[in-house]
Amino acid sequence: VLNTSDRFVCTPGGIATVDGKWLATSDTLLTDASGSSIELGGTQVKVNGEAVPILYTSDRRVKFLCPDLAAATEITVSVGTTAGISNPVTGIVRPTMPLILTLDDSDKDQGVVSFPGTWAVAMERNHRVPARPAQPGDEVAVWATGLGVTAPPPSSLSVKLGGIYAQ
Repeated sequence: VLNTSDRFVCTPGGIATVDGKWLATSDTLLTDASGSSIELGGTQVKVNGEAVPILYTSDRRVKFLCPDLAAATEITVSVGTTAGISNPVTGIVRPTMPLILTLDDSDKDQGVVSFPGTWAVAMERNHRVPARPAQPGDEVAVWATGLGVTAPPPSSLSVKLGGIYAQ
């Protein structure tokens, strides 16, 4: 059963999340960050009838990659397991909907900003997360989704850290 309180939004190549109940056949959390699995622990997501890559699945939440569809395309999303298929949710494809990923999967926590080639997160040192503060001149990677399917990033993309625009 999928929650349908809001109209679902997807961006090409972006990470989308659906919440509900009984979205997996077990209580085990499964992840595959590669984006190459169209089935994870018996769970599959279909957008407009086509299976899409799954990144994360649990009993109450599934994260998947949105397909590369044109903006304003109407979509229908459903989650299936060996026990059956969820009610579909409808939505629309937006050209972009940028979102910085966060450590606790909410929009209120520390953003995932790391130092390339390390596990360290750019934040105050603490006992829960390998971290250190970023210093002027440090290179950092900002983990985000919803920027669209473009490489390299569009020239209109800008990043502001601590109130200062970064290069």
